[in-house]
Amino acid sequence: MLISSAIGAGLGLAFGIFAAAWYAFAYIIRTLADRDVLVTYPMETMAKAIMLNGRIHRLVMAFRGYCFAGDLDPTLPSPEKWDVVPGNVTVGSRLPLIRGIRWVGLPPFSNVYRYRFSWASLEEQSLNEDLAKKPVFSEKEIDYIFLRSDVYVTKIEKAECADNIPLDAVILIGGRIVNPYKALFGVERWLEASINVIDSRMRSFFGCKTYVELRSIAEALHSGPGATEYSLSIYFKEVMEQIKEKWGFEISFIQIYSVDPGSDLADEFIRSTTLVYVAQQQRDANMAEGDGLAARDKKHYGAIQEISGGTEFFKWDAIARSKLTTYVEGGDSVRPSIPIGTTADRPATPTREPADHTPA
Repeated sequence: MLISSAIGAGLGLAFGIFAAAWYAFAYIIRTLADRDVLVTYPMETMAKAIMLNGRIHRLVMAFRGYCFAGDLDPTLPSPEKWDVVPGNVTVGSRLPLIRGIRWVGLPPFSNVYRYRFSWASLEEQSLNEDLAKKPVFSEKEIDYIFLRSDVYVTKIEKAECADNIPLDAVILIGGRIVNPYKALFGVERWLEASINVIDSRMRSFFGCKTYVELRSIAEALHSGPGATEYSLSIYFKEVMEQIKEKWGFEISFIQIYSVDPGSDLADEFIRSTTLVYVAQQQRDANMAEGDGLAARDKKHYGAIQEISGGTEFFKWDAIARSKLTTYVEGGDSVRPSIPIGTTADRPATPTREPADHTPA
């Protein structure tokens, strides 16, 4: 009995020592992975590039439900084998506490690729006690690349529209990386290069649209739930296909978030243009209202003329509704007058004495 208890205690102590040792080992591995020394780990929806003597050696990723095309078909050439495609492939360590850890290699020969990445995002800022979303630019050195869909922001300055007005615009670009190899090594900075191409194309688009049209396109994005978002994907289709093919960035939409005057002179011109536009709209509204009233009166008076005695009845009804106290009818020689009375004591419509049908 004592022997069994001693064996159980010894096994428990051994297991505890092993668990503590494994935890210490996993802690060291995780600390090294945080610094990309010997090992690393890509977080969910991210990919990393592992270099060997300054050249790309391989890519690693963590994205549930997706894998590299080369993991499914090892015969694919580069860079096609680094396409991100749907699939489930188990890679990396599966041991407790260090699951997903990837081997990098011995330094200084092997390392994780690092680069400077700059981007802009829309964030709420307090302007004159009001909250407004404005683009905020950030830049830092990172060792990963996002694979999930995201929205990127760019600002175009002094782009002339069809009215020759210089405008500042905030543009939203939605998309995701579908080939991290092309994005990281196909161009110096994939996002900056993509934005430069889109900006150039966007200036051409502005040149074909008036200020009023551009404002309406931007306002469609803010008109509330259920509004149809104006996407420029059709106009930018060729550019989007080129960016995806060359730099592995798949763009899902391009939208104009806001349009504002690019200078004080442009602001004055827009104000004048707006006044002219409002005047034209009021003129069109007045014409439409006049046409509607004319059509209504024509139909109304036409119906009255078709009724026997309708014209005479309409005349007396109009007199009864007026504020006249005396009605005069006739030419220069004869001017019979009919006392009508005040509006308070006269009937709503003129009455006639009943005809006398008493036989003579």
